[in-house]
Amino acid sequence: MNRKPVIWIHGVQGEKLDPKPIQDCITEVKKLMGTETSHFIFDWDSVVGERQRKLWEKIKGRGNWLTRAIKKGICFTGTDLWWNLQSKKGGASSDVYSSIQEKLERLVKDLLNSEKKLYLVCHSWGTWEGLQFIINHPEIEFVFITLGCPLPYGSGSFSDWGDPSKLSQIKKWVNIGIPNDPISEMFKNIPCDDDRWINFVEDIDISCFNPLPIKSHSLYWHSSKVQKIISNTIGVY
Repeated sequence: MNRKPVIWIHGVQGEKLDPKPIQDCITEVKKLMGTETSHFIFDWDSVVGERQRKLWEKIKGRGNWLTRAIKKGICFTGTDLWWNLQSKKGGASSDVYSSIQEKLERLVKDLLNSEKKLYLVCHSWGTWEGLQFIINHPEIEFVFITLGCPLPYGSGSFSDWGDPSKLSQIKKWVNIGIPNDPISEMFKNIPCDDDRWINFVEDIDISCFNPLPIKSHSLYWHSSKVQKIISNTIGVY
């Protein structure tokens, strides 16, 4: 029997990816699941990190200390988003977006089993990276698990708030959020005129106390509740 291939996709990083929180979460999920899965962390930060460091070396000397601190945040966080979304003349994707997707393509090619079924566990901006890969591959079946997902905010870019019927390759989508996490949102709260998103995505809010909202965004990897949901979803589907 082929092991189920599970790819974990991180969100926006600081100066570089620290894989330990994801590795710790994988360890706990494997304890719950046994040996039926193979797990791989997709480090897309490696595509942008060196470019960010080169940019920071050029711009870090301009402005006072507070300005430099803000610019460092833009350089190492904001550009993750900007370089992914920016398109070139004629509608072509940015070079960074293309490089990230090509790197993921190579990983999936080595992992995909005979059933052509893939499990994606994606956090924060990694949910966008994962969804783009899903859209580009209608021939693969996906189980999609999103943590701290900001995608509902983006639904407003579509006049109809998005159409999940175009994502038929997703056989199961579980979206896990923490109410105090300002980056995560529930698909049931997308203000469309019907229940299309409610019926398509299983939203799960978990209680996870942290008085600082932005800190809640990094708690998913450490939550036993999240680990159980992930293992149960992969196990059933």
